[in-house]
Amino acid sequence: MNAKEIEVTVPWGIIAAKTWGLESDPLVLMFHGLEDNANTFNYLVCKLPAEYYYVSVDFPGHGKSDNLPSLGLPLQGMNFVYVIKLVVDHFGKEKTIIIGHSFGALLSMQYGLIYPEKLDKLFILDTIWLEIVKPSDFGKWTRNKFEEFTKISNQMRRKIKAEFSYDECVDLMSNWRFNNFQLSSTSAKNLLERSIKSSGNGKYMFTRDPKLKNYMCYPQDDRYASEVINSHNISFKVVVMITKRYEDFYKTVCPNLLAAFKKISDWISIPGDHNVHMDDPSVVANIINNYLEESVPV
Repeated sequence: MNAKEIEVTVPWGIIAAKTWGLESDPLVLMFHGLEDNANTFNYLVCKLPAEYYYVSVDFPGHGKSDNLPSLGLPLQGMNFVYVIKLVVDHFGKEKTIIIGHSFGALLSMQYGLIYPEKLDKLFILDTIWLEIVKPSDFGKWTRNKFEEFTKISNQMRRKIKAEFSYDECVDLMSNWRFNNFQLSSTSAKNLLERSIKSSGNGKYMFTRDPKLKNYMCYPQDDRYASEVINSHNISFKVVVMITKRYEDFYKTVCPNLLAAFKKISDWISIPGDHNVHMDDPSVVANIINNYLEESVPV
């Protein structure tokens, strides 16, 4: 399938996306992880059924999408959930399928809790919730967020933009990632297509919003988060594909939330690391295809 670029008009500018397939087919929206972009699903889409219309979205501040107008304030996680609403509303489908990775997965789950009637299926890749923070850690956690954002904000006011060679960009994209998950060189170059621009003299700058490095969310503890899941009627199909590292993390940090998700989802352990959908997409595609092929339109 050949990709096509589209734009969704929003109040502050545009949301960019890549599409594959026919717009008349059932819609599959795809939302990437933090500081990635729509290219994260390039390899996966090629292994999914052709009878669907796939739309891989650049979140604001990522890829070719405009930044959120934060007016010098920290980015808020729920603002990105609202972006999902705007994108879903744009296409006007009665039901939507969503595939989300990491940041995109947890935001999509939040959207599903708010608008369950809009979802048919939700495929979650490796992340199930926003940050889990113990009540006793609230002050320390929030203070660290504020202090780190102040550093980023001061740097932005001084208009300091680092420049790198292309090879340095590949190294940064491969190695300096959330939770130190290393990315293959091939996958890093794939993401760089929508992450950098030339600054001249053989140098490049990253184009993503610097504020993404320290976005804010509503801190919740294990008890509250699990109660949110348990108290909602999840009417859409939820499929969680989880790597060992993340499952072990959730067992330690939020066992009640983990148990709640296992009740409402098909919970599937997968090999590989956090970026398996890029580095070994067949692992993920084989699972998703089992669900998509059973409901392929005839």
